[in-house]
Amino acid sequence: MDSDRQHAISFLHYIQQNTYESLGISPKWHSSDHSALQETFLKRYYDSLVKGRSDLTFDEFRHRFIKKNVVLNDESIGLFQHPGWHSLLREMCSEIEKVIKDKNISLAQSPLFGTLPTGRVNGIVISVPQSKYFIILIEEGLFGFANLASKAITRAFPLKKSDKEGYATFSTEDADWMEEIDSNPDRAEKFAELLFAYLIGGDPHRSTPYLPEPQYDNLASAMRSAMELFVVGHEYGHIVSGHLSGGDTKKTLVGTEETDEVLPSWQQEFEADVRGLDFMLTAMMQRGYDISLSFWGASFFFSCIEIIERALSILRTGNHTQRVSETHPPSKMRRELLHEVLRQSIPEEHSSGAIQLSEVVDSVLNQYWIACEPILLSAYKEGIELAPAWQV
Repeated sequence: MDSDRQHAISFLHYIQQNTYESLGISPKWHSSDHSALQETFLKRYYDSLVKGRSDLTFDEFRHRFIKKNVVLNDESIGLFQHPGWHSLLREMCSEIEKVIKDKNISLAQSPLFGTLPTGRVNGIVISVPQSKYFIILIEEGLFGFANLASKAITRAFPLKKSDKEGYATFSTEDADWMEEIDSNPDRAEKFAELLFAYLIGGDPHRSTPYLPEPQYDNLASAMRSAMELFVVGHEYGHIVSGHLSGGDTKKTLVGTEETDEVLPSWQQEFEADVRGLDFMLTAMMQRGYDISLSFWGASFFFSCIEIIERALSILRTGNHTQRVSETHPPSKMRRELLHEVLRQSIPEEHSSGAIQLSEVVDSVLNQYWIACEPILLSAYKEGIELAPAWQV
């Protein structure tokens, strides 16, 4: 590893530690509560989805899980970086970089990613002092939120049939999913609990852990993976488009450390969205997913941003007011742009179904919002405070 990258990694570790200490919180994965939660979840997962379908004992399954999610001898991971999310980021970066290479696009250097309780749903890019490197900071709870939100959304689609090989089909007709939500109020309740766990508890996994029926695993996994790959692909979109070098910067506090944050323009965000969509769709296709079960992840990401921003506004002010960012266009505008890009990029018989599915997902999320809004207003009136990171 070259000395410049090692310097950047050390700066990332410093920023992470400084931020946690300034917020007065400890990484949850250092706590006995987190270890107990992980152990309980692994046991439930094993009993529900592995036991009887594999020869693995629980101890063997547990060992494989931990080995996969803890990166050994990796200098880029510090005590204040979640090992599981770090491992996931590495895997996604490898996928996106392979896509970029296959497209014969030049990538001068691999980016340095880190997760952190930033209190921002959009990523932050900061330059490293005395270095050519940039650090891309992803909100620490984002991937956990994506995982649990994907479960909540896909569980609204009623199962139509499932064969012996485990292939399942679901209804996305408005009347069907609306009846599913009306008949099972716990669907919306779980999403409301997720919002509270993330914004007030500071960790999406403070919500009650649960496993949906096995038939929903592939559906939820497709949505989550597409959303996560789009987030990472978007950041690579900035890099290959040359947005990080020579751009405007401003002094920003990360923790108590003053850093130089790279300020993208709206146009650059749109360009990175389009690039990120291309990278994500290609990566998902290589995983074996069709256009519909890929595109919905990007659209879902912007819908989630809208919901989180609405919830934060109510918990902070008691009103739903939309802030206009100088650096990031409104999520609705970004989502509509991707719809138009898809329409112009592929034949209508393929794009129309993908766009329609993403609009159904948006409708389900809005239905959940209707159930969440009065609960959030009540929390504001009771003076319930946001988690430290979201108070910044």
